[in-house]
Amino acid sequence: MLERELKLHVPAGSWAALDSELRQMGASEILLRAQYFDTQDSDLAKAGIALRLRLEGKQWVQTAKAPGPDELTRLELNHTHTNTDPKLDLALYQDTPLEPFFAQLDKPLLLRYETIVSRLVLRHDVGNSQIEFAFDQGMVKSGALELPLCELEFEQISGEAGDLFTLARQWMQRYGLIIDLRSKAERGSILTHIALSAKLHDIQNEGKPPQAEPDFRPLLKPHHAQATILSNAMSPRQAYQHCVNECLSQIIRNATLLSGVESAGTDRDWSAEYVHQLRVGIRRLRACRRLFKKWAGPVDSTCDTALRQYFTLLGSAHDMRKLAASTEFQSCLLGLLAEQLDQLSR
Repeated sequence: MLERELKLHVPAGSWAALDSELRQMGASEILLRAQYFDTQDSDLAKAGIALRLRLEGKQWVQTAKAPGPDELTRLELNHTHTNTDPKLDLALYQDTPLEPFFAQLDKPLLLRYETIVSRLVLRHDVGNSQIEFAFDQGMVKSGALELPLCELEFEQISGEAGDLFTLARQWMQRYGLIIDLRSKAERGSILTHIALSAKLHDIQNEGKPPQAEPDFRPLLKPHHAQATILSNAMSPRQAYQHCVNECLSQIIRNATLLSGVESAGTDRDWSAEYVHQLRVGIRRLRACRRLFKKWAGPVDSTCDTALRQYFTLLGSAHDMRKLAASTEFQSCLLGLLAEQLDQLSR
């Protein structure tokens, strides 16, 4: 099945009020403990696949997630386990879209990292749709390293994507939320490499004092443009969507880090590079929209105007972090994502 989910970071100053409002709305609390698996060479992460065993209350669920047609949509396959000490069962993916990937995997799967999360969950009707709230507070853990999590997820259970964005925009404005495209698996995979690098450093320097602090900089690296690979089998419209998706990824991921979402204990300031990559992404997106104008269909002129304005502001604003975290800028990014999904549905 395809899962459509919008993830928003919750700033520390909004935790208590958001928690209180969801509880007043009738949200229930559940403890989630998950184990994530990958090969030593991170073959699953490289393919954008996450594989986990998660204890949901008293029920173990095995889940595999893989990339979908856009940043908010993922292929998700869930299987419940009846035993109290489950093992990974790759046979579950026979006759599924993931069978070819796991069939050719010739390396053992290892436990790479874990998540421990307290979740407030609530299903809410909005418009003609049903949206599930999931407010997660907890951590990603790999070895001795821990990375805090505090995020609000909106998952579309039924109905129209427009309702999902309407609800997300309301809560964004209320609590100053920030769009974050990174999954728990993505952050967990990076944290694992940091933990392994620190361990390797200590092994190679045996007899010397251990590394004082792990190098968390990989979590904060600016997101550069990725190669956009098109094929002859793609229609112009499909090629356009592929290019837009990559441009939005560059824009939003750098905006997330520029806004100060991740505080991972490093004094490295990449703000100037985040801004540069943000502007590169906006320039690429505008060029993409012009190039494919004939096939893209109607686009929101409001988004075009906002892109031009923010391109200029990002080159001149005094406080870039404040700009990136502003509700106005985040709402602009939300509008771009909404437009993309609307075009995909046509």
